[in-house]
Amino acid sequence: MLRKLSVLLIAMSSLFATNAGAATHHRRVRWFQPIMSLPKSTLPTWRCVLQRESRSTFAHPNLGDNNRWGSSGIFQIEQGTWAAHQLAVHVPARIHVWQASPYQQAEVAAAIWRADGFAPWGLYDGC
Repeated sequence: MLRKLSVLLIAMSSLFATNAGAATHHRRVRWFQPIMSLPKSTLPTWRCVLQRESRSTFAHPNLGDNNRWGSSGIFQIEQGTWAAHQLAVHVPARIHVWQASPYQQAEVAAAIWRADGFAPWGLYDGC
């Protein structure tokens, strides 16, 4: 009986250790990580896009600009542009731009940049 209890406690402790490690890792990943994986020379333009499109910063994303009409989200991405790039970064098709997490929005924005550079934003915000 004592041996079974001991095995059970060891199994439980490894489960909690795994979950704790996952939670710690999750906290280290910031919403803008996909943007930070792009060339560092793009960061000033991304800062400009965030400010002009949604009055956001890397420290404070403005989530109030999520809506179903027209452009939406932190990067003010149009739904058609979103749909054209979201599957490339494994964001499920059922998730629309206004429903996406900030991290998912950053993933898709980075995918758009890889395909088209800043052209989708440049005409509108002058960055």
